[in-house]
Amino acid sequence: MKRGWTSGKLTVSIHSKRVLLTGMGLIALSFFMPLLFTVDNFQVRNFLYLALKNGERLDLIDAALRLVALNAVRALPHYCGAFLVADALEFRWKRRDAWYFNAGLILLLLYATYRSIDVIHGIYYDFGLPAVAAALFIILFDKLDYKYISMGKKTAFVAMELIAWQFLDIMPAAALLPVGRGEMSQSIKLAGRLLDGENALDTIGGMGILLFAICAVLLFIMLRDENSLREMDALKEQNEAIRAKARINEMRSRTYQEIQHLVHDLKSPL
Repeated sequence: MKRGWTSGKLTVSIHSKRVLLTGMGLIALSFFMPLLFTVDNFQVRNFLYLALKNGERLDLIDAALRLVALNAVRALPHYCGAFLVADALEFRWKRRDAWYFNAGLILLLLYATYRSIDVIHGIYYDFGLPAVAAALFIILFDKLDYKYISMGKKTAFVAMELIAWQFLDIMPAAALLPVGRGEMSQSIKLAGRLLDGENALDTIGGMGILLFAICAVLLFIMLRDENSLREMDALKEQNEAIRAKARINEMRSRTYQEIQHLVHDLKSPL
């Protein structure tokens, strides 16, 4: 049963209270991620220092991959949280589906989380191209409304798509784009220039994007097919329930007519 609020022409309904609370919990968790996961315990600075000290490009690639992993781990809770919050709500404007409110809610939650983390921890999260692109793909996935897919599988798709975009931050070839403007991203790209490792960073970044993008596409196709099959099964169950109810009503009607005939016969004189 849906619960919601109505204000003028806008109606907001809650599909699932559990999904809504889970999303809000993940957004709250994102404020603790900079404390739990840092460039130090991921050893990003350590491998960057070794790369510059020894002139070793493998250490530079290691530092870049660790930074991608760190950014993905930090970002995953608030991206999944924003997606789940929007997925749990249904907006209707003048009794019509208003998915653009869900899209605006996702962007608003992500931007507010980024800026709040900056204020609380003094860590600048760049809301650049990777963040916007990831948000747009999440909005598109949410608009498809795969209501028969579990929350865990939806979260897995968001994670794959999010990780793919994180590789842009370490690619010198993407310098003209609004990506990789964080302190560590710039340091790694500068080290790549000093060590003549820009091509290596671009190659690793391109391979990472391609790999996780393919995984995201394959997972998306699987989820689409699964949702279609489950939707067909649900329609079959509804049709069977309607037919069963019709048969029961027919039996009741026939029984009622037979009782009426029996009563009429009993009232007739012998």
